[in-house]
Amino acid sequence: MATDGASLADEDGERSDWIELHNPGPERVNLRGWSLTDDPKLPGKWRFPERFLEPQGYLVVFASAKDRTGAGNLHTNFRLNAGGEYLGLYPPDSTIPAAELAPSFPPQLDNVAYGIPSN
Repeated sequence: MATDGASLADEDGERSDWIELHNPGPERVNLRGWSLTDDPKLPGKWRFPERFLEPQGYLVVFASAKDRTGAGNLHTNFRLNAGGEYLGLYPPDSTIPAAELAPSFPPQLDNVAYGIPSN
């Protein structure tokens, strides 16, 4: 990944919205089967491959619609709407989100991050 100032570029040199996950716990977490979605009616819209999130670790997932789950960067099969929309993180085989921004996250500004506090 490359950065120029405040923006983040993917391996293709392109800039898209991205989602950052954080593991605040003391145990390594396997994200296999977890999913991200921009539609609460489709909780399994984009599923994680086997990917480990280390204790106190972070993981960036590009919301680029490139749908990549290989060894490199992860890319969802959807893009985020800068005007705001639903975003949910779902455990494997669940229709109940582990975390969500509902009914939508607020309108976004270029190079300004929005997030929820972790506890």
